[in-house]
Amino acid sequence: MTAHPQDRGATDVPYKLLDQPMGTLRRCRIIIVGCGSSGICMMHRLKTFMKNLEWICYEKNEDVSGTWFENRYPGARCDIPSVGYQFSWAPNSKWTEYYSCAEEIHDYMKSTAENFGLTEQVKLQHEVTSARWDAQTNKWHVEIKPLDAPTISDTADFLVNATGILNAWKWPKINGLDSYQGKLAHTARYPQDLKLDGLNVAIIGAGSTAVQVIPTIAPTVKSLTAFIRSATWITPGFAAKYAGPNGANFAYTEEQRKELLEDEEKSLTYRKAVETEINVRFKFAIKTSQAQAEAVAVAKEGMIRMLQGDPKLCEMLIPSFGVGCRRPTPGNGFLEALMEPHVHACLDPIQHFSAKGIVTKNGNLAQTEHEFDVIICATGFDTSFRPRFPVVGRDGINLQDSWADENQAKSYMSVGVAGMPNYLIYGGPSYPGAHGSLLPVNELIANYICTMIYKWQLEPNLKWFEPDLQAQNEFNEHRDVQLATTVWSDSCSSWFKAGKPDGKIIALHPGSRTHFMTLLKNPRMQDYHFEYEGNRFAFCGNGFTTRETERQDLAWYLDPKDEHHRPRLQV
Repeated sequence: MTAHPQDRGATDVPYKLLDQPMGTLRRCRIIIVGCGSSGICMMHRLKTFMKNLEWICYEKNEDVSGTWFENRYPGARCDIPSVGYQFSWAPNSKWTEYYSCAEEIHDYMKSTAENFGLTEQVKLQHEVTSARWDAQTNKWHVEIKPLDAPTISDTADFLVNATGILNAWKWPKINGLDSYQGKLAHTARYPQDLKLDGLNVAIIGAGSTAVQVIPTIAPTVKSLTAFIRSATWITPGFAAKYAGPNGANFAYTEEQRKELLEDEEKSLTYRKAVETEINVRFKFAIKTSQAQAEAVAVAKEGMIRMLQGDPKLCEMLIPSFGVGCRRPTPGNGFLEALMEPHVHACLDPIQHFSAKGIVTKNGNLAQTEHEFDVIICATGFDTSFRPRFPVVGRDGINLQDSWADENQAKSYMSVGVAGMPNYLIYGGPSYPGAHGSLLPVNELIANYICTMIYKWQLEPNLKWFEPDLQAQNEFNEHRDVQLATTVWSDSCSSWFKAGKPDGKIIALHPGSRTHFMTLLKNPRMQDYHFEYEGNRFAFCGNGFTTRETERQDLAWYLDPKDEHHRPRLQV
């Protein structure tokens, strides 16, 4: 060991120098909440690119993959092409269909986590119940409730919330739910042993879930009544250009699989073509654009044709708002199913449940009781951004309280929140969740989070960081003004606006997915507040670098191919 700098002749220094080379990484501990696609991607990035750290991932379910483990209702599948709904670092050559079913996506997520050795640090059936920042220790203190066991505690330098949005399902707010004596199911907790053959079935809701369930169960039930309360655009799936006729799903042939999925070079070309087709769709999000006008015309013509011009159904189901105000709903077979003689679309509002079924009231105020053997609620999720457990940051700020009013759910570019030190998020407010696959987006978020954690590791006197409040407010100001130019601001009931037709758009990024990913490619350090203890330049250490102590290339600057030789340009 070399002599300490202060013993090598340095005098009159105000603090004791660290006897370590610049570039030394301090030990870091990370708690990840949730093991869906975001949690899996986060762990892969940590394991692949980071050093001198440890992490633990707490997952409330008995298996990984999040929404794709929870949602197993009839017809459940993704509206994103399979080749776009995968990690770039784990391409799958075994997809069986263009739009994959929930079971196949779950199998992909699980096998990927296992094959990359990521499940070793996952605690299944461990639900996080609270998280609190401790200003004395500069750590997060987290409470976790294992299944059938007492609550445990854990601490970490960083808390990564990867719980996602579609995980807190909800029953419909209709009186008398408990009075119904038949079989009642929710699509997010669908009983796998529920048999519908030959029964009278009702389904409440007409969102993307109901649109998948109805054509799937219609052929086997005795009767099916769809209770529909709002209009929605029914469109082909994303990147329908590469799908089957009229945007329909198709099964890959063995020849297609070998050429498009197994051949590495051709597979990348195919995936990029599909992804490009998704990305160009952002053009119609601008509500005054020609692309939006064309999208409305095409979608309207298609819905009229599939509804066979039925005036009542066309009036009810075809929206007056623009295509994309709500996330477009791919619905192959849905409108056609509504035209079957044993399928009925009930447009009268529901008054309450009864022992035998559902009571509605028509325009003349006359009540009608509809009797059913089974009622399926496709009534969605609590899509507010309010955390599912208390998250208490600096000065006792509880994010549950701060975001109790949806209009006040402000984040910094969806990845952080002022007042929440060392707290990083997947899918916070201002997230590009309106179009396209979220997996490529989440990969960029994982990179962003790793960059921020790496900075903390490099600087031993850095206690914590958080977004600057003014930067956060200015970003949200820009967001609000830009989103007003988009179709998302039309009057429609959308989770983008907390279900309020004319509410504030809090969910979405003010731009395309590629816009978001470009923005996050290099963290804007000037938008953060960094809290230090002592001299912030303590990381400079003893005058040496880890390159020298680890005997790395000491003339890297002569090699034009070395990554450190090139300027790191930011937006």
